[in-house]
Amino acid sequence: MGFRDTLHHLLFQPPSPTEEPLTEPEPPVPLEAVAGPPVTLSKPAAEIPAPQGEVEFAELFTSAGIVSASPFATAEKAMELRANFSSLPQSTQVSSVEAALKTFGIAEPTIVADAVAKGEAIDAYLMATQTQTKETVERIGAEITALNEQIEAKKQALQDRTAFQDAVNRRCHEEMAKYADLIRFLASNDPQP
Repeated sequence: MGFRDTLHHLLFQPPSPTEEPLTEPEPPVPLEAVAGPPVTLSKPAAEIPAPQGEVEFAELFTSAGIVSASPFATAEKAMELRANFSSLPQSTQVSSVEAALKTFGIAEPTIVADAVAKGEAIDAYLMATQTQTKETVERIGAEITALNEQIEAKKQALQDRTAFQDAVNRRCHEEMAKYADLIRFLASNDPQP
């Protein structure tokens, strides 16, 4: 399930029949009315730095073409605001963040659109890296299988050559013994000095 599908499932699912809303909630604004078109990455995921798995998200977002008109109109700034109010009840947190955004002249849909775009960029990157990893694992697995087959063939060649040499040694020793026996036989009739 993609990021946008996950949002639809989490945000726009109907309430369960056991929940009784206290007040009639406002119908949610459709995600498509707030979010832009789905994002794609302009370069391969392998070109986005992620040393030891620590993805450089700024570069990822740049690759997805996500640019904020204002450094304050970003999902990250909204998350910082939310963290400032984390000790308050959730409804108070929401009201406080919304009020702070209004103070800065930032429309909530701008933050939602930024968050959706960044979530989709991360999802696209994740899926691309998973595909690359699967392909790499399959390729390396095939290489290991081929190398193991070569190792087994080399072991067999070693065993075959050792068996051959053992047979040659045995046969040559048998023949040398015959010749040595003949020489001993012939020498036994030589007069003694």
